[in-house]
Amino acid sequence: KVVMALVEPYPKSVKETNDHGDLPFHLACVSLDPAQPFFLDILSFLLRFYPESIDDEESKNRASFHLQLQLDRIRCHFDIEDNKVITSAMCEAVNGGHYLVVKLFVNAFPGISMMPGKDGMVPLHYACSNITSLDIAMALLDEAPESATITDKWGRTP
Repeated sequence: KVVMALVEPYPKSVKETNDHGDLPFHLACVSLDPAQPFFLDILSFLLRFYPESIDDEESKNRASFHLQLQLDRIRCHFDIEDNKVITSAMCEAVNGGHYLVVKLFVNAFPGISMMPGKDGMVPLHYACSNITSLDIAMALLDEAPESATITDKWGRTP
């Protein structure tokens, strides 16, 4: 709510960079804890106001770099495998219909569409079972068409 209260009266603030060229979206990637429920909401909110935050290669690389730093920090601080953290965040993004965040994760973490999460389900399982967004399912299939053949612990494909 704080981010929304700051951005809504001055929407151009999401386009302003700091001295290092970081946008608010990039700073959110590195400073917020992906394990918190508001993480994806804030990223989606910032991307909704300024989707160009991840449009060009430099912005994609910067966001990927910041997400990787964040996962390294979490892994070191809490001794958690980064694959488990990022897979969980990706599945939450898919379930929540956060299309731009899913696209960011796909770009930042090649192969994430093939990483099984809970019960052996890959992100495409979640996209198909929750019917969150055809765009999300298509983005996942574009990145890893073979994910359509992966079975979960019950033997189901997406």
